Amino acid sequence: TVTSVKGNTSIKLQIDNKVATKIVDDKEEKIILDTAPMLVNSRTMVPLRFIAESLDKQVGWDNINRTAIIIDYEYFANQIKESKSLSHA
Repeated sequence: TVTSVKGNTSIKLQIDNKVATKIVDDKEEKIILDTAPMLVNSRTMVPLRFIAESLDKQVGWDNINRTAIIIDYEYFANQIKESKSLSHA
């Protein structure tokens, strides 16, 4: 089982099971995944988009480098606020 928690949200996935559980504020929701988590060469592979979006992140694709990118707009907004407050200090 793979479990991830951020604030009041937790998600649980099981290897070879396309049904994930997302719990927000103690309300449980079952979600059917496109692809089940799996073990590859003793490593756990999970559906990146589901994990990221469940934790309020966005996923982008860099086609040139063939790389998925997790984007955290909240992080960037906080960095901008912090830099503005430092520049006014």
